[in-house]
Amino acid sequence: MREEKGITLIALVIIIIVILILAAVSMSIVLGENGVLRNSEEAVQNTKIAEVDEQAGVIASVALIEQYQGKSFKESVEEGLKSYTNFDQIPEMSADGKIATITELETGRRYNINSNYNVAYIGEDGVSTGGKGTPIADMVSVGDYIKYTPTSQNYTMTTSQTGYTSDQNYSTSSYKGEWQVLYNDAKYGVQIISSEVVGILKLQGEKGYNNLLGTLNTMAGYYVNKTYAVSGRSVGSLPSDTETSTGTEELYTNTKYAYMTKYGWNNKYKVADMNYTTDETAMKTAGLKKASPSYWLPSRSISPRIGNTSFYNFCMNYVGEVIDLKLWKVYSDGGTYEDCLDSGVRSVITLKPDILIDTSDSTKDGKKASSAWILK
Repeated sequence: MREEKGITLIALVIIIIVILILAAVSMSIVLGENGVLRNSEEAVQNTKIAEVDEQAGVIASVALIEQYQGKSFKESVEEGLKSYTNFDQIPEMSADGKIATITELETGRRYNINSNYNVAYIGEDGVSTGGKGTPIADMVSVGDYIKYTPTSQNYTMTTSQTGYTSDQNYSTSSYKGEWQVLYNDAKYGVQIISSEVVGILKLQGEKGYNNLLGTLNTMAGYYVNKTYAVSGRSVGSLPSDTETSTGTEELYTNTKYAYMTKYGWNNKYKVADMNYTTDETAMKTAGLKKASPSYWLPSRSISPRIGNTSFYNFCMNYVGEVIDLKLWKVYSDGGTYEDCLDSGVRSVITLKPDILIDTSDSTKDGKKASSAWILK
């Protein structure tokens, strides 16, 4: 009798289970989170995004060319948009007319084009990102308010710096004033100035006079926030000067009066200068005419006479109203006189050129303290 051969029920069940497992694995490979289909969809999406990003760049390039044909910034961008019908043909313009926002209709991606024709993608949070970003220099104008907070720290101005009889202690967090744009140009970058004094500083005698520039720049420099800023200096110093040393300036010599040589006073005191006038002119342009109370300027004057020579530090009450305060005096008989005076210090901060302005709130245009530009 011939033996019958076949598949048992148990074997059949095992085969079905194996087939189901293989099917599940295959489904996962194709449809899973990192599956072929998903990866394929992402690849298509990324390709589309790259294509749209490139188109936004082309629009900006065409707009730049159109500008050279005499068109306004808005008109130039509108001409650039004609290159691609998948973009909304009407750009959204910022309040100051310096930023044009364009939108790709299929993906909804939005881009800012600034007046230098740089392009920045606007993320879901409304902040310009990607590419070169939107440089702050293209967003702000002289006199605009900037929301800026110095790094919180305590610091001390020592008697060796100021000539005063004791150290003077401060905290950067004590400053509650505003910050406004003093410069925005290729030469000096974007520099902001404290709207009020950051602290009151006592200067005294020979050291107070001689160390003036280094002392004021050192104090002003404590208000740097390295997230946003490059350096700090005192108002009235040269805009490119962050000198905090006390020994690099030229020394005063007067051979007309013998007592200056007799008592060793030549080549001992720093020369007079009018360096503060550069900032003064910029402050007038920006409309920054007030500060309360008065504040030191790191410039000096010298008044030589037959019987004595006086050394003065400058102080500003208002823009255009500068007075000199006598801290040190030498006499023809070898005697000396010193005074101790106090005034405020105003800080000027140079911001990084590549930081961005937060454009998520259209009410922030920098024209008032309440609508100050937000750094990103």
